[in-house]
Amino acid sequence: MKKIFSLLLVVTMILSLCACGGESKDKLLESALEVHITDISNAIIDNMAKATENYVGKPIKVTGRIKKIENNYFILSEEHLQYGINVYLSKEDLKELNRDEVITVVGTLKNIVDKSEFPIYYYDSDMKNGFIVD
Repeated sequence: MKKIFSLLLVVTMILSLCACGGESKDKLLESALEVHITDISNAIIDNMAKATENYVGKPIKVTGRIKKIENNYFILSEEHLQYGINVYLSKEDLKELNRDEVITVVGTLKNIVDKSEFPIYYYDSDMKNGFIVD
């Protein structure tokens, strides 16, 4: 009985690891909606509920400008834009980037967060499984 329980536990753990694995770059590119960062920003300002439905949890291929590079992510935005995507990459990939560089990434937006403090409006999103598109 203990062996069966142990085997069942191992199988469950393996399946859970498979389920947690991120999507590959090629698989994301196959189904990604192609947009510019300003398209998402405008959609958020026009109608947050609709923007969330259209972009969150769905693969997107998005182009914009690198606004800031942190230790484990960079912010994709445009100058004077009220929106940015925190794109999480490996340190090796981040070291190759340059501020103000125009770049295209593919991944899935995890959220849209309102970071506004009146009178300044700002929104951001996290893309934890992002890939740079060549």
